[in-house]
Amino acid sequence: MSVIRIAKSPATRPIISQIAWPDFVQGRADRHLVVLEVPRGISQDPVALVALLIKDIAPEADYALSAEDVADGTNVLCAFANAADADNLVEVTNAQEENIHSGWASEYHCRLDQTAANVISAIPIGSS
Repeated sequence: MSVIRIAKSPATRPIISQIAWPDFVQGRADRHLVVLEVPRGISQDPVALVALLIKDIAPEADYALSAEDVADGTNVLCAFANAADADNLVEVTNAQEENIHSGWASEYHCRLDQTAANVISAIPIGSS
């Protein structure tokens, strides 16, 4: 079952930067990880797909993205400085707590399906 709810953010929210993964995760004990599993064939660019969703939920603090190829697709790793930002992504994707990668303050995982990818892809690029 896919659960993607698009959250419209206030236009007054400051623009937050995406930080380089290696620099951002050095202090990962204070960071929050959400892993979105994107099966092969769901998106030609899984990182861009997830970045569009994150832009739409408009994090209030810095974040970083990385990707790892796995046998059946791509895992997009999203690290957040702010627990509330991670919680927003967890809520819209229905991610479940899972502690596979050690050292994070919290860790959640979900698997995107084609329906979820279609909803995300339909987000207007200038929506936030």
